[in-house]
Amino acid sequence: MGRFLEHSRIFRFGDPGGEREVRYTIGSGDLMERNLDRRIEVLVPVLDLELQARLEETLELNLADDTNAWELGPDGAWTRSCPSSGSARKSGFKSSLSPAPAGVARPNQ
Repeated sequence: MGRFLEHSRIFRFGDPGGEREVRYTIGSGDLMERNLDRRIEVLVPVLDLELQARLEETLELNLADDTNAWELGPDGAWTRSCPSSGSARKSGFKSSLSPAPAGVARPNQ
């Protein structure tokens, strides 16, 4: 999310540190009810291990974000996520804009 009003549509099933196999899918929509009423949304599995690793990095980056994050409580109420006192805020959006490390292939290059 951020100024582009877009976000990753990555779905991870399973626990990366657990005993079960982790499955990744990517999709065209966010599977909100309003998006399923009048359109067709598609999910496809990601089987390539290198691509799965990149998806996991993207998930970790976005889940660490506490600038735009909200948490759903057990009572159904949403609260704005706050960083631990003394720690700097993390923005997944700003991190995603930083240049790729040296040696990382960029699309179409």
